[in-house]
Amino acid sequence: MADGELALSGELNYQTVPGLWKKTLVLLSQGAVSSIDLKDVTRADSAGIAYLIEVICEARKRHQAVDVRHIPDQLTAIGAVSGLQQILGKH
Repeated sequence: MADGELALSGELNYQTVPGLWKKTLVLLSQGAVSSIDLKDVTRADSAGIAYLIEVICEARKRHQAVDVRHIPDQLTAIGAVSGLQQILGKH
């Protein structure tokens, strides 16, 4: 992680999100996350959307902003169907 950017890679799904959430929560508590880069995420599902929404909500509770970059097409499609495009925009 460099300059507050949390770069994720691999799969973002129901198997990987729980452990990732715990690590991200620690980073948020330290004020260490200003953006999440999903450029190297190879596969994502609805758990990935839930993770991003939780990160954004937790950051807002802490009066922090988190920018989500390079959202994979899979998450964009899930977000569109779920009506979550606005939440995944700028924060």
